[in-house]
Amino acid sequence: MKLVIAGVLHVLKEGGSWRALDVPGVAWETVYGHFRRWAKAGLWDQAMQQMKWHAGKNLGMIDSTHIKVHRDGANPAGGQEQQAMSRTKGGLNTKLHAAVDGRCQPQALILTAGTEADVLHA
Repeated sequence: MKLVIAGVLHVLKEGGSWRALDVPGVAWETVYGHFRRWAKAGLWDQAMQQMKWHAGKNLGMIDSTHIKVHRDGANPAGGQEQQAMSRTKGGLNTKLHAAVDGRCQPQALILTAGTEADVLHA
């Protein structure tokens, strides 16, 4: 069971895919199955309520997503750098970073070039 919990925490911390999980002795399907079963049972909500750092503090979450630039907008006045565009393997992209509070209300939205790391704006 320790390996399953370690696998779940690794995926949640690193943001990788379940299929890319490499825990010796445990298949990724097993780790994902336990995670889903515990989520449906409300275990993760109960765990968050029990943590001391949760009491009295506002929780916030951050995430980002890529926005593919349409080819009609690929040559803007002022250049691509001024419009937060950059070339990635998939073509021109922009990245939208969002920070939300515990009620999922946006607190900050930032547009950056698609090649910029998320952690720089976290």
